[in-house]
Amino acid sequence: MKTEDVKRAADNAGILWDYDPVFMMISKGLTGKSHLSEMNERDLETMLAEIKNNPAAFTKKTDAASDGFFFKQNHDYDESNFVNRVRIRNERYKK
Repeated sequence: MKTEDVKRAADNAGILWDYDPVFMMISKGLTGKSHLSEMNERDLETMLAEIKNNPAAFTKKTDAASDGFFFKQNHDYDESNFVNRVRIRNERYKK
């Protein structure tokens, strides 16, 4: 498992990953590390599983032509229980 594998999966799912605050928050919650470059193979596998199993939690790439203000659209992370959901999923991956 390499960093490029996670980046490719995120790109294929239309997920922003490069210094995206939501991606970094989810990464930190699941692995304790904000950046893919800091992660070991197990951390990368955890992130890959999260991308595949819960892509809606991440910020999605938008078409600049249809997004006149260039805002990222992800309403999932606005919920107060989001961090709790990340923690619960993290516990499942540790088993």
